[in-house]
Amino acid sequence: MKELTLEEVKIYVLEHFCEYLPECYQKSTLRVESVVKNNQRLTGISLAGVKISPTIYLENIYEEYLEHKSSLCQILRKKANLFYERMKNGEEIMTLLKKVKTMSKEEIGKHLFLALVQTKNNHALLEHRIHRKFLDLSVLCNYEFTVGKELLSIGLSKMLLDQIQLSEEEAFNLAYKNSCARGILRQDATFYSLVKLEMRLNPELEMPDVHLAYSLDGEYGANIMLNKQFLKMASDRFGGDYYVIPASIYELILISGKIDRSEEERTALNKMIGEANKVAKMEKFILSDHAYFYNSKTHKLECVYEEE
Repeated sequence: MKELTLEEVKIYVLEHFCEYLPECYQKSTLRVESVVKNNQRLTGISLAGVKISPTIYLENIYEEYLEHKSSLCQILRKKANLFYERMKNGEEIMTLLKKVKTMSKEEIGKHLFLALVQTKNNHALLEHRIHRKFLDLSVLCNYEFTVGKELLSIGLSKMLLDQIQLSEEEAFNLAYKNSCARGILRQDATFYSLVKLEMRLNPELEMPDVHLAYSLDGEYGANIMLNKQFLKMASDRFGGDYYVIPASIYELILISGKIDRSEEERTALNKMIGEANKVAKMEKFILSDHAYFYNSKTHKLECVYEEE
């Protein structure tokens, strides 16, 4: 069968998507909007004439069609089921928002968590959300909750903060305690197995030390790079400087020991990160396209670029 183009997939979805929804929505009209996400312009569709409607993106459907070679019927059936579940979740979210406005600061604080994102790929998002700068990244503050078995979050805006009578300072302080107050630093067993094998083949080879680091608080383990005390503790344990590689939004890789911070070394690290990001299946899990460097003299993180 001939592979469909993006435009052909868009036309098919717009003509048939509602047929896969429950009967009460099959005669609905779709609302089509061009939106910017991660600095990419996407075509979003939602239901017109309803109070709460999720949005799905036609480009994502096309990517799934190309990747899995599934029929559009199978994909739309799955997307429609997810769409309807999110519609029901949306009703619960509206109920929750009304409840949040009556909650105490202490109760609200239990649900606040931080999330790191790339600044350069999220300008549109940052226009509507409270955020703090952290090097070339941005720190968001989310209200997280569960609906059924699904973890959902609402990004905090200035308008929402006014409604729940919470200041930005209070929100970020509460979220910090929930997100990165405690962390884990451990050796990467997989890497050390490879090192031992390499050392047997080449006994004179000098290899760096590699550890994994992540927060024990909240969902996003890479938040631990916001904890200055943790970063200094790692430096004290390593005995000096080290590189920080954001493996994903969930964990960091710390490289210490035999490092010289040369141009060649920086280039190799950033090239490795770039190649890893290219093969990553989920772009939303990528945190950065370059490494960071912890300077044990200044006790600060620095961006690692190939030219300084």
